[in-house]
Amino acid sequence: MYYILLISTAFAIQYVPIPDTPNGYVASGATSKLVIEAYYDLVCPDSKDQFETLEKVKAEVGADKFKYVIRMFPLPYHKAAFPAAQGFRYLAKYADPQAAYLYTKIIFENQDQLSDLATMNLTWQQVIDLIAQLTADNVFPTYAYDKAKFAQSLLPGTSQNLQSRYEWKLGVSRSVSGTPVFFAQGILFDGAELYDQASWVTFINSKQ
Repeated sequence: MYYILLISTAFAIQYVPIPDTPNGYVASGATSKLVIEAYYDLVCPDSKDQFETLEKVKAEVGADKFKYVIRMFPLPYHKAAFPAAQGFRYLAKYADPQAAYLYTKIIFENQDQLSDLATMNLTWQQVIDLIAQLTADNVFPTYAYDKAKFAQSLLPGTSQNLQSRYEWKLGVSRSVSGTPVFFAQGILFDGAELYDQASWVTFINSKQ
């Protein structure tokens, strides 16, 4: 007589929650057939380099040549990354969407103030106050928003914190584990994080 032992293994699956609004922000080229998605950490120097490279690419080929979608992927080992990502989501939803794009540029330009070394001895509240002040000084003059609500949106436990977690989980589900990471036409664009301006221009022109 043979006995067959059946072992049942249960697998728990964590699905990505559905956010209140679409993840990411379309920075340009909304109607273009070529879609390039960028996952950035606003405190990541490599993200800053690629963001600045793509700014030059847009100027060279034209902003309408590709749909440029910016998504946040705050890395857990960068102290200021998560509240900075929350600020991006707040402005994209409650202010003029272009305010989120300007905010991205401003945070990257002032990245040295938010680096791990610069914030090492700052409290969490001081980091949040710094982000709020940088935004008030550089974004508010162009795009109006509620400064008090913006500052509150940077705190843990807020709606923007939760929605930023959803966006981070979406990135993980798409195999994003660092920044910057790019997708082209929905496909992981391996190696694009090392592209220079000429490489991006060649790629974009080849897809027109």
